[in-house]
Amino acid sequence: MVYAVKDPNRNPNLIFWFGSVLYSLEHGIPFGNIFIATDRLVAVQSPLLYGKRYSKLIFRAYVFIVPTSSVVTLLLFSFNQTFQPPGINFGQHVNILALHVFQAFNVGFCFINTVISVAFLLCLMKFVKRQSTGVNTSLLQTMKRVRSK
Repeated sequence: MVYAVKDPNRNPNLIFWFGSVLYSLEHGIPFGNIFIATDRLVAVQSPLLYGKRYSKLIFRAYVFIVPTSSVVTLLLFSFNQTFQPPGINFGQHVNILALHVFQAFNVGFCFINTVISVAFLLCLMKFVKRQSTGVNTSLLQTMKRVRSK
């Protein structure tokens, strides 16, 4: 990429396609983060159903949607290809409005991820609190007796 920028006879297609691929991959990351946060939230809220139903569903959605979003982003960039001199950075090879729209989507997905992550932390705190207060002394003594046998 440095060669494409520093070379006086630079190839604008190289800058465009290299930037498009990298930006498209970067666009899929917030989707993946949302799926990971949702996976953890569901695992804490309903651990029994998680293993039976939700784990596979979330994994399949992750495997399908993250690459699909990257491919769609790459296609949309290819339809918005422009060239503005001097053409040194990626923003001068694609319609700037397309970059702004994709950046707004990334910000929105990052915000959704933050909300899901906060919900996960709150559920995790409740879960830990239930686990620490749920064991009374008689149950603990019974567990020790069973373990010692």
